[in-house]
Amino acid sequence: MSYWDTSTLVKLDAKESDSATFENQILIGASKAVTSRIAVYEARATFQRKEAEAIIQPGAAQQLYGQLLHHFGVVDWLLSVG
Repeated sequence: MSYWDTSTLVKLDAKESDSATFENQILIGASKAVTSRIAVYEARATFQRKEAEAIIQPGAAQQLYGQLLHHFGVVDWLLSVG
């Protein structure tokens, strides 16, 4: 089991240089990912910031947030209380 912080969650959808590493862990089911509830909201804010700074396309923040929520339905996630 591994803890995935907000920056790791963001890498799943807002592609960065090491995103493939984390995508592969999900695909092969290498470990269960654990995160905090607040990380989901922090990720949304990160997507919005990236959009405001023109790092991602206009309108992409909402789409990326939707994809992140989809991961929670597909991947075996455990949300910590913290």
